[in-house]
Parts: sequence; C-alpha cells; structure tokens
Amino acid sequence: SGLHQTWLVISLLDMSWHKCARLCARSILTMAGMFDVIVRFIGPAMVLIASGLICGVIYCWFHAILPSMTIVGVGGQMFLSVLGVFLVVNILFNYYTAVFTKPGSTPQSYEDSLEAGEREQMMSEGGRSRSGARWCKKCQRPKPVRCHHCSVCNRCVLRMDHHCPWVAGCVGFYNYRYFFLFLLYLWTGCVFVAITALPEFLKAANVRHQTSTQIEVTFAFVLAAAVTVALGVLLFWHIYLILTAQTTIEFYGNRSRSTSLFQLAGLSEWDLGWYLNLQAVLATEGKEHKVIWWFLPTRGKLIGDGCTYDTRWDVARRANRLSTLQSEDASTIV
Repeated sequence: SGLHQTWLVISLLDMSWHKCARLCARSILTMAGMFDVIVRFIGPAMVLIASGLICGVIYCWFHAILPSMTIVGVGGQMFLSVLGVFLVVNILFNYYTAVFTKPGSTPQSYEDSLEAGEREQMMSEGGRSRSGARWCKKCQRPKPVRCHHCSVCNRCVLRMDHHCPWVAGCVGFYNYRYFFLFLLYLWTGCVFVAITALPEFLKAANVRHQTSTQIEVTFAFVLAAAVTVALGVLLFWHIYLILTAQTTIEFYGNRSRSTSLFQLAGLSEWDLGWYLNLQAVLATEGKEHKVIWWFLPTRGKLIGDGCTYDTRWDVARRANRLSTLQSEDASTIV
C-alpha cells in the first residue's frame, strides 16, 4: 500500500511537471508571436524616426555648421558642400532603396525546376535535396540553400541576413547591397559631420546660453559622434561577413564548430576569396569588374538568382577542368 501511494504521488508529480512544461512552452511561443507582431508593426515608425534624425542632421550641417567654417575660405566651403551633397545622395538613395526593395523569396521557377522525388526527400524529417534545398514546414514550400524563414515577415527570405526594424523588413539577397552601402555612407557621413562640427561644438560647450545655431551644432555633433561609434561596430561586422562569404545567421551556425573568427572565416563553403565575395554582394551585371561602380548610387540586376551559389569546390573543379583542357590542347599542338 505504501509503495502504491508512493507510485501514485510520483505519477501525479510527473503529470504536473509535463503540464507545467507544456504551459510554459505555450506561453513562450505566445510571447514570441506577440514580439514578432510588435516588431512588424513598429517597422514603419522606425523608418520615420531614422528619416527624421538623418534629415535633421543634414539640415543642421548645411544651415549651421557649413556657414561657420569661414576659416577654409569660399573654395573650401564649396568643396565641402559638394562632398556633403555626395554623401547625402548616397545615404538617402541606399536607405530608401533598402527599405522599398523586397529581399526576395523562393520563386516559383525554382520550385518547378526541382527534379522528381526531391520534394518527397525534402519533406522527410531533416531531409535535403541533392542541391542542398530544404523544406520549410511553415511555408510548406522548398527553400534553397542560404534561405531562411523569417518569423516576423512570415515568409522565407533568400540569403537572409537578419530582420531589421530600421528598414521595416528583412535584409536578404536583393536589398543587402543597399543596406551595406547605407551603413558605409552613413558612418562616413557621421565621421564627416563630427569632424567638421567639432570646432564650433567646443565653442558652444563653453557658452551657458546657447543660440539656436549653437544648439543645432551641438545636436548634430552629439548625434553624429554617438552614431559613429555604434554604427562603426555594425559596419565592420558586416565587412567581415562579406569578406568571408557569411550572413549573420550562417556565422552563428558556423560558430558551433569554432570559436575563433579566423577559423570561422574558413568554414563557409561559399568563400571564393575576398574579391569574388565582394563582387557577389556589391556588383551588378555588366559592372562585375568596375569596382568604382559598386559603390555608386546605382541600381541594376544583381549577379546570380539568390537560389544557387558557387562553392569553393565548384570553382576548384572548373579550374582543374580548364587546366586539363589546356594541357590536352598543348599536347595536341606538339
């Protein structure tokens, strides 16, 4: 009887534990779903906030900082004006292009191109097709290599890097170029504003009652200096990712196999060398080797389709095949 009661108590505790675990799991999923909804709806507000701050600093620089730089002379002010306009055009162009360009999702043509049996192979638990494609249980569609499902956007995104509230959506294959160039030019612009505003900021800091112009200088300098530090970390992080052919998601996947950044750099199978890695992200068709065009505010068809990627082994096989053909041609001539 005592043994039976003990068994009964253990059973009840076990049932209570499982119920509690299920309740906690449901609560976590509900909270995660609510968080995704909140992030989705605050996106447009974040874009408006970013636009307001950027335009505010631009206005302060042209209205208050540039006119105060009499020490550089008229020629110097004209040069700084041209440089300032160049930075403004690149910042705004790349930001709004990143916002309004969809990152890309699995096209129907890719799904139609799958061979017979590949769909069943992917639908099996943990199954992958010969091309490396996987099955998305939420979209109920195949997703190519480097494609991931975004719970906020509720769709699969080609070469997904992350979901960014500041662009009100995901950063993926089709808008990553503009996102990165936005980071690059915004950081450069903030450094430019901070350096040019520093003399007037130091003067304004020693004044108890600042004029409206000095308030504008202070606002522009403080914001530019803060963003320079914060954005610099993010910019150089993405430079590292591009040069090593990784996305943020892939980096954390590779991290389970190594703890060193230098070792992680060699784990990406799509790493073709720093130049080709840069080209794959920044170049457009017809401008593959015109490096200066990669950094100009232009739009064009990106290289590739976002579904298939060359690996280092593909490139090595092609190089070996070409070397073999050249050797055979040389022996034929002899």
